[in-house]
Amino acid sequence: MAETRFIFDRLEKETEETVKQILEVVQKKPYPDKNTTILASFVHALFQTAPGIREISPAAAPKKEEVQLTEKKPLAPPPVYVPKKPVVMLPMQPAPVVQPAVIPPVAETGLLAKETTLLPEMPEPPSAVFKKQEYTISSFNTQVQVVLDTDETGKPAYKISEPLIKDSVLKLTKEYIEDDFEKDFKVLDNADYMNKKIEKACRKSDVAFTEEYAKAVIYFLKRDLLGFRRIDTLMYDNAITAIYCEGLNKPVLVEIKDIGKVPTNIIFTGMVDLNALLYRIAKATGNDLSETKPILDTEFQGHKIQAVLGIGGTSSKLIIKK
Repeated sequence: MAETRFIFDRLEKETEETVKQILEVVQKKPYPDKNTTILASFVHALFQTAPGIREISPAAAPKKEEVQLTEKKPLAPPPVYVPKKPVVMLPMQPAPVVQPAVIPPVAETGLLAKETTLLPEMPEPPSAVFKKQEYTISSFNTQVQVVLDTDETGKPAYKISEPLIKDSVLKLTKEYIEDDFEKDFKVLDNADYMNKKIEKACRKSDVAFTEEYAKAVIYFLKRDLLGFRRIDTLMYDNAITAIYCEGLNKPVLVEIKDIGKVPTNIIFTGMVDLNALLYRIAKATGNDLSETKPILDTEFQGHKIQAVLGIGGTSSKLIIKK
């Protein structure tokens, strides 16, 4: 934007006319006296310098904003005093008492109780239906019945049913044939010889002698003297993969495919009976077993056999894996 310039042409013309008028007055009588002549010269000199001033430099001219800042501002009227109202202190109201949140007690059954369960209860998967099994195993020309069923608690149980005889008859018969058996075990197949010894034992035990009863006695003799004694039937059951005897007064356990470990109705109640089984196995497998050598670890007819003879009040144990 171009700078603003101040031109004094009109002012100069008015000034010359004024000077001319003054000079005309001064020339009138009784003028010019000495004082008026000096005054006229001074005025004339004064106005002679005016034509040289044509314009004012923009730098010398005060800016409009600066002029405005230097202008005197009217004084503000004195403040009017307004008396303040007295402050009335009101009594403070007590803060409201916040009662703590009451958490309902959790039932003793825990967070997963039925009342507080957030997720729906998932039904338990149906348990496998156990089917009762019955079959027989032939052992020394005798059919031994096997029943695999649930017990009173609903768990699987393995039961064998052998012929019933009186223990005293079996014990006496063993004594009668002991010497002959040591000479030749085939005496057990001599029907006439065996019937005489069994009949004699029946008379001593007050038991009626029959051929069926004699066959049952011969079965137990062969089971104990030639077989695996009380676990003989378990050894010939193909459904069984392992046999565990963990000591006295404990059911012998059998492991069955797709079922697991199952207790049997075979329980050893005396150390003599259990140790007689271990000695029988050691003899049949050609191993020595004694108090000085109480550990048996061998294989027989594809079976892995491990046994420990009880010493110093400890119970004997046996594991057979087929």
